[in-house]
Amino acid sequence: MWMHPDYVYAGSECELVMPVRLDQLLRARAQRPALPDLKLWLTMLALLLACGSGVAVLLESRQSSPEPLWFWGAALWAPVLIWCALGFLRMVVFVSQQSVAEGWDEAREQDLIQMTLRGRRSHQVLAVSLHTALRESAAPAAKQLDAFLDGQIALNAQALWSGGIARHSQLPRDISDAAESVLAQVLRQVLADLAPTLSGLPTDRPVALSLSITAALPDEALRRIWADALTASGIGQSLTPVEGTGLPVVDARLDQRADDQSLLMVVAVQLSPHIGEAESAIGLLFGHSTTQNAVRSIACLHRPEQEREPSLGRLLYALRQAMDWVPLAADSIERIWQAGVVTQRQGDIASTLGEVPISSIQNTKLCDLDQMLGHPGDVAPWLAIAAATLAVQRSELPQLVLSGGGSVDAGIWCTVLTHRLPSQRKET
Repeated sequence: MWMHPDYVYAGSECELVMPVRLDQLLRARAQRPALPDLKLWLTMLALLLACGSGVAVLLESRQSSPEPLWFWGAALWAPVLIWCALGFLRMVVFVSQQSVAEGWDEAREQDLIQMTLRGRRSHQVLAVSLHTALRESAAPAAKQLDAFLDGQIALNAQALWSGGIARHSQLPRDISDAAESVLAQVLRQVLADLAPTLSGLPTDRPVALSLSITAALPDEALRRIWADALTASGIGQSLTPVEGTGLPVVDARLDQRADDQSLLMVVAVQLSPHIGEAESAIGLLFGHSTTQNAVRSIACLHRPEQEREPSLGRLLYALRQAMDWVPLAADSIERIWQAGVVTQRQGDIASTLGEVPISSIQNTKLCDLDQMLGHPGDVAPWLAIAAATLAVQRSELPQLVLSGGGSVDAGIWCTVLTHRLPSQRKET
């Protein structure tokens, strides 16, 4: 996979912020003090009265003239006063412990509110470009979406550039086209789809770039093809490469760059695939929901959540947390988009979706892009997000995206796209 060679850490100019992990960072509730045991204190009173009576009888036997007032004071009033003093001290301790616990829980509640507000940050999707084997070169994006929704299969036995025949999907091209010409053409198409949105913004508007290209070409050729396509696009903004690829880039920007005016451009291409893989090219333009108002958004990408380790329980937690970041009821999701998930994890996904539950888990509502196109490789999350964005544009209904890293050990990412934010949220 080739990425831009001059990386700049996207968060280097701002304070580092811990990622939002409610299951790890949120402290536990305070343990409340137990109420004083009434039986214990009544037993203590009885013992004090018994001791007081014994002391009074012993001292009275040594006096020549008994004094009833002194006798009852030693036998009754002194034990009761001692018991009351001890009870007062116990209540002071109880009230103090209760106050500390309430203070801890109030601070915890404030932490929860702040972490939830941070977690519910989102990105606006300002532009999308999606090119797969199911989209002809001059065909509109709507026809490609129809092909996805109809479950059309583009995974066929076809000739590879490296020689031989293998089952995979190809971007539309002529038989005589070389890999360099196909890559140059598709990059120009992707940037041409994103350029009109950027042309309406000032040229000094900062734009971060996440670029990844998987192709059997030398880095020098990839660098030249990218530079030529960028020049031809007419994009006037300066693009600053960011570190990393995939959804961690989105997650990090929501934590570290939520208050600036910068946009995020994602360009991801997989070309010259191996057996069972898919050729695709994706372009996405994101803006922060709290700072970007110059361009009308076409969808909202909410914070993605990744399972901490490959397991059914962790996947269920990640899915529920991803929907809670919206927040969104499970039965409001129109469709599920899946890409980059290996066969061994399909059972976990089916079980998890049954636990939520999502009413749309039907064959006609689950769009498995791996079955249609083949494995998309490193572009899997962007492929699924781009397809889901096109669906949001059409139906204006929430879409759920599940994307994997192509291996059993890679944690599955869950994220939700909606037409607009459910409500205006401000951090305090």
